[in-house]
Amino acid sequence: HSVFIDYCDDATAIWSKYREKAKTADRWERKKELRKLRPKLLQYVVQFPDYILPEEFKEGDAPIIYLGREAYPVCYDLTTGYKKAEEQPKHQAVQC
Repeated sequence: HSVFIDYCDDATAIWSKYREKAKTADRWERKKELRKLRPKLLQYVVQFPDYILPEEFKEGDAPIIYLGREAYPVCYDLTTGYKKAEEQPKHQAVQC
């Protein structure tokens, strides 16, 4: 799974731009705009194995899963990377 980790103001701004550009009606214009944004966006995207990502974050069929500032610490550490299930604290679903 491609997971966007929103851990700072720059990441929040990039995610907002991504969401805005993804709503562009014209298919070719949307692809062009997203292609321009891609290098910055991918600085905040991490690949998660299926068994690591908690089920509540797998909802929907979005190409990139969003983990907000409250949600990402549940399954990702900025220093060590993603947390295995046994390392994840018991938690309730967090709204992203």
